[in-house]
Order: sequence, then structure tokens, then C-alpha cells
Amino acid sequence: MTDQVREKAVHAADTLTDFIGDFVGGTALLREGATDFKAGRVPEMVMVNVQKICVSHLVLGLSKFVEVYKRFNQVIPSEYLGTCKALAAEIRRKGVVEFRNKCVGHIWDNKQQRPLIHSEIMTRLARITGDDMSGFLNWINNPNSHRNRASLEAVEYRDLVF
Repeated sequence: MTDQVREKAVHAADTLTDFIGDFVGGTALLREGATDFKAGRVPEMVMVNVQKICVSHLVLGLSKFVEVYKRFNQVIPSEYLGTCKALAAEIRRKGVVEFRNKCVGHIWDNKQQRPLIHSEIMTRLARITGDDMSGFLNWINNPNSHRNRASLEAVEYRDLVF
């Protein structure tokens, strides 16, 4: 391995390691907020904002994973390349990158020449989550099983450490 390739691999590993904290933290905060809301300890207005913050944070992290795969796939060990490629494809298939571009990162929809309205944003969010926020959070980080192949966070722990 050349010094340049090694340096690129180190950058990729550092970035992916940072994602683990982002995914664990974002899912944990959203779950904790939901628990506190259901118990009456958090007002609805606060919970709505916690959800927006956490979902935006998770969407940014997932979108960054796609970018990491695109920029660093040459240094991902061959035995993990298929897993990473499939994961990046699943993130794109769910519409996460599009959601980041149209709902999280900007207010303006260029195709429609106007901002998206709340119902359009919620429809796009339902596409990402499969209309199952709990299942979506478990796909990112299932705290009960780090061996769950559907869990993004578990895949990172096991498969993306170079």
C-alpha cells in the first residue's frame, strides 16, 4: 500500500468512525425524546423540534456515507466493498440524498419553482422511513443487536473498520 493510498484509507476510516457517533447519538436522542414525550415530560412543540433536528442530522450523515463511498471506494477492502456499495444504493433508493437536497439543505424546489409545503416534506420523509420511524431508527442503529445486518451502525462497526 502506497503512502497516498494509506492516507486516503485513514481519512475514510476517520470519517466513518465519526459517523458511528452521529448515528448512535442521533437515534438515541430521538428515541429518548419520544419516550419523554409519551411520558408527558416534553411538550409537543419541543418534541417536533427534536425530531426535526435529529432527522436532519441523520439524513446528513446518511448522505455523507454515500459521498464517502463515492470518494473512497478504492480503499475499502474488497471483502467489504459489496456491503458498502449495497448500503450506498439503499440510502439512495430510500431517497435520503434527495431529501437532504430538497428538504434539509434548501427550501426551494427548482423543478416546481417554489418551496415544498409541509405535506410534500412529510411524504418524502415517509418514503425514507417506510412510514415506520422506529424501524428506520433500528435500520440505522439497533441498540439491541449489533449483529443485525439491516442496521447501518452495526454494518459500520463490523465491516468498515479497515
